[in-house]
Amino acid sequence: MDNKDKDLKNALDDIFGSDFIEIDTGKKDDAKEELTYHKKEVFYKDSEIKNDDNKTPFFSDDVMKDDEVKENKDNDNYDESLNIIDSVKEQDEDAPKEKKDNNFLSNKKIIIWFIIGFIIGIILIYVLVNYVFGLEKVVNCSTSAEDIGYKYTDEYKITYKKNKIIYVQSTYTYTALSDEYKDQIDYVKNEKLKAIINSNGMPGFTYSYENSDDYFKVNGYLDFELIDFKSLSGINQESTPLSYFEISKDLTFEKLKSNLEKSGYQCTASK
Repeated sequence: MDNKDKDLKNALDDIFGSDFIEIDTGKKDDAKEELTYHKKEVFYKDSEIKNDDNKTPFFSDDVMKDDEVKENKDNDNYDESLNIIDSVKEQDEDAPKEKKDNNFLSNKKIIIWFIIGFIIGIILIYVLVNYVFGLEKVVNCSTSAEDIGYKYTDEYKITYKKNKIIYVQSTYTYTALSDEYKDQIDYVKNEKLKAIINSNGMPGFTYSYENSDDYFKVNGYLDFELIDFKSLSGINQESTPLSYFEISKDLTFEKLKSNLEKSGYQCTASK
């Protein structure tokens, strides 16, 4: 320590006392050097700068060592966080998928129940219409024949509901094909006019006829809802026919159809 430093020290001791701590400025320089040492420095080789436009950076060995430790540490942290991120991402991806599956199953159940309900509704409507409220149906029963001198057709259109006859329309036509059979027209006419005459004025019975030299035709319309069956109970319909089949309050569609089929009529449902 030279004389100037001694004088400075003595002066400081006089001002602050002998307990004054001397600050070593050299440590500051060392700290600065250490900070500078740990700072990553990138520089380029002079030869590469001169000979190549693509400047390739490189690092000093000591700096690389420190960076490798830091990079490994960073990689460990990154892997851990990456696993967490991936796990959360998988959960996020599974959630919409699960929700989509649930929605698909719900929609499928709705469609199935809708189809079942539709089928049950159709069956219910069919039962109500045909067996509860009833739906009018029509059956045609007819017979015909033709020979050398004549031909005839006899048809019955039966409208019914739940086996109950509503009304019956009938058409009978006889045609003479030769002069010999024209005489049969009067015979047929007399037989058919019996029912027309006997039922005249009775509710529910309506007949009309037409004839010529070679044919006779009679149309009948029986409304079973207007017929007074009590008044019919005292009438012998074999000797006093009111129609071309026997009528009673117990006559149902099935009975009438069966009787006609036994007589040679063919019955088919009308569309």
